[in-house]
Amino acid sequence: LKWMEKTFKDTLDERVYIVLGEIYRDMNKFELAREMLEKASAMDPANMDYNVEISDVYREMGEYGKARSHARAVFKTWRTSEDAELAEALILLAEKKYAEAEKYMRKMARREIYDEDLFVGLGQACLAQNKVAEAERFFIKAMNLKPGYEDAYVGLGLVYLARDLTGEAEKSFRKAAQADPYCEEAWLGL
Repeated sequence: LKWMEKTFKDTLDERVYIVLGEIYRDMNKFELAREMLEKASAMDPANMDYNVEISDVYREMGEYGKARSHARAVFKTWRTSEDAELAEALILLAEKKYAEAEKYMRKMARREIYDEDLFVGLGQACLAQNKVAEAERFFIKAMNLKPGYEDAYVGLGLVYLARDLTGEAEKSFRKAAQADPYCEEAWLGL
């Protein structure tokens, strides 16, 4: 990683900054991830995907105002950007505005925007509001779209815990950990 940073420090290729941003994000070094993504964005300002990524990093840092600002910049440029809408919905979810997040995501689902993260988000919003059966349905939809999706398995594990089905919950958390050994939520569930 340090070699990459040093070697490509003054590069004119934004892809290097994207890779570095993803690596830092995976390491939970969000400030460095944001810095790399902003460098990539400065090199290609028309590419709104970078703003979506920056929005996600700000959301993970808990800076919801900045996250929302980047998501809205994408939406202004691409009026039909599902990524920007999903980013906004996930910000609402992170802010614990569960009913508002659920409403927003259901509107996206009615427009037949099918994305595993959308269904996991809907499942999380429903579970937080004690709508356990609906949450289960959304987590299963996410798994149907992306088999082996660790976030969906974690969600199902939480559904099973809410129903006092600890054996089923443990199986689900184990599947999440098998799908992604670095999934902290899976290990916390075990």
